[in-house]
Order: sequence, then C-alpha cells, then structure tokens
Amino acid sequence: MTAVLEARPVGGALADDACGASVRLVRVEAFEPAVYVAPEHRDAYERRFVTLLVDEASCRRGGVGEVFRARNPRGERFALKRLRQPDGKGADDGLAEARRAAFDAEYDAHRALSPLRGFPRLYGRGRVGEDSVIVMEWVEGVTLEEAARALAVDDEGRLSPLTVARIGRDLFDLLARMAYVEGGLAHRDVAPRNIMIDTGQLSAADQVEEGAFQLVLVDFGSAVPLESADSSLTARWGAPLGATAISPPPRC
Repeated sequence: MTAVLEARPVGGALADDACGASVRLVRVEAFEPAVYVAPEHRDAYERRFVTLLVDEASCRRGGVGEVFRARNPRGERFALKRLRQPDGKGADDGLAEARRAAFDAEYDAHRALSPLRGFPRLYGRGRVGEDSVIVMEWVEGVTLEEAARALAVDDEGRLSPLTVARIGRDLFDLLARMAYVEGGLAHRDVAPRNIMIDTGQLSAADQVEEGAFQLVLVDFGSAVPLESADSSLTARWGAPLGATAISPPPRC
C-alpha cells in the first residue's frame, strides 16, 4: 500500500492504531541523549532526532512496544520505538505502571549493549505526546524467522545443516559479547523474530554463500542483569509482559 503524508501538527502523538499506512510528522519532546554529549554539541545532536517523519506502515509490534522506521529532515534513518499501552479502556493502572517500568529497564539494558557490535546503536529517549519513545538505529535487514523461510532448501521449510551450524556459531559469538557488560546481561527472549540478519552490505543469500552472517540482536524488553535474584517477569513487574519462554531453533 502506498504511504501518504498525513497533515498533522508537529508534536502530535502517534495514533493508537498506528500500524497503518501513512507517514506522520512528530516531534520528540524532552529528548535525553543515551550517551554523554558535550554542552557545545548538545543542540546539534538533539536536532538530528527531535523532528521525525514516521512511516507507520513499517510498524512492528513486540511485547510492550512497537517500532517504526523514521527519518529526519536530513534523510537519516532511525527506528522509533513507542511504549504501547494496554488495550481497552479502563486498563489496570498497575499493569500500565509495570509496562512503563519495563520500558525504562529495556532502555537501560539497550544502552549498556549499544557500544557493542551486533546490537543497534541507541541515540536517546523522550516523549511523543503522552507516549514514551526510544530513538535507535534502524537495522536494514530481515529477521531470522523471515530468512529461514526464504533460504529453505526443501518444501518442509528446512535450512541446510551447514547454514544452521554457521548461524549458530555466529549467534553464539554475538551472545558471548553480552558478557562484556559490567555484571553481565541475559536477553531472555532469543527468538528467531528477535535476531536480524543485517543486509545493508550483503543480502541474506550472499551471506549464506560467504559462510558468515551479520547478526543483530534486538528487543531488550525481557533483558535482566545476570545477578538479578529473580528472573521471573511476573515476579519482577507483577504482570506478564509478553516474553517468549521457549523458542525452537531453525529446522535443518
């Protein structure tokens, strides 16, 4: 469906049913950089991220948030993640508060991983209307879930054993980098839909031929420090927030 530019005042909130097919101009208020920025460079840094054109047709939904492709007036592309409030009127205030706490914790976990290769760069956070948002790198690519279907070698949807082994090798290397975070970090939702193959330089098929994959791990809504005394989402936030308990690997 063709995206159209919808007339809307700068600063307007994203629509509740924002997984649509329009481009919306938004302003990110109270922007807070994810890294230290010298005072003399602060204004220039913030200008990159506070006025964005958001492609609502690109919406991808997760447990507590939804991610949109966005670009600034200079044409730079980013990902804008919005905290998605519970569905339905009169939603439980405790659940809403738990989701906000989880969103803040996700930001902290992502900020710790952002300097490492294989994790999207994090730029900062703020608000669009009443909604909390995170601005991060847009990863050009496909999820491992999508790639597994496209790269299947038979009608059963199976990958070749060699491809599965190489993906597993590169994924292990990616997960091992999380040990560089002080205290360690557990992602806890390593599912094919949260593992992307970055195709900015090579297509997924070309990476199969090369024998190495540019993997990127996304969605840190379930991540916790390794020293966390209780790893249960329900115990931690008082409500289930949509984590994947067990995810099968690609079939070979």
